[in-house]
Amino acid sequence: MKKILNIFIVSLLLINSFVFRLSADIGPKPSVTINFINAPDEPYYVTLLSSVNKYGPWNEVVSEEFNTDDSLKADAYKAFKAYSDNDDFYFLDYVEQCNDNNTFSWSYYPPSEFKIAIYSSKDKTLKVSEVIKRVAFDSYYEVTYGDELIVKEKIELGNKLLMFLLRVVLTILIELVIGLIFGYRSSKERKTIIITNLITQILLNIAILLFDYYMGLLVWIFIFPILEIVVTIIEAIVYLAKFKDHKKFKTIIYSLIANLCTCLLGMYTSFISSV
Repeated sequence: MKKILNIFIVSLLLINSFVFRLSADIGPKPSVTINFINAPDEPYYVTLLSSVNKYGPWNEVVSEEFNTDDSLKADAYKAFKAYSDNDDFYFLDYVEQCNDNNTFSWSYYPPSEFKIAIYSSKDKTLKVSEVIKRVAFDSYYEVTYGDELIVKEKIELGNKLLMFLLRVVLTILIELVIGLIFGYRSSKERKTIIITNLITQILLNIAILLFDYYMGLLVWIFIFPILEIVVTIIEAIVYLAKFKDHKKFKTIIYSLIANLCTCLLGMYTSFISSV
């Protein structure tokens, strides 16, 4: 059993290495996406003012000359750079004009603590939000534009919950089919497989949702294979206790193969929901 478990762990590590090489090009990085309600009709510009003057590749703007031929954008740059308050927040040279879809996205090292700043070219006013601390790996906010900026964080669960349900259903079907191949065909054995997978998949996916909120795609590179190993061990113990009419070696092999298949399924559906 120890030898088989070692083989399974090595297989998962190889899968993990393969996924890591794929994700190197994707480059999972934190992001901030903001949707605006009641936004100005005229061109308006948005940035995140940072609590530190250097974050990742971004640095505080110190030059008085701005690399843009757009006079309206140049005015926005000047307003962001000139902003000051008692909190000492800095303009890091990232600006977007957001009129087309009223959405702002900073997908490459957005600051972890920031204020949302909006410059309206129509009345040449600058509005700045309260301090926001980014917690989620991929953070989503809804901002209502008015005399003050009202900011609400949005948690995007719809697609993740759909993928969770899909993984649970497909996992049970896969393990039942593989169970039939291995000779686990009685109603009691099928019921054991269904109940065991319902429990382990619910616990596994709750853990994944929590890790995904804080780590994003990184959870599928590092955490998911480890959690799958834990699930495999738990299921093997349950099946060994319940399937006493079958050889222990066969039951262990079944647990390893079934969970290896569902591990691949989980990684595949994760990329569908993350890309």
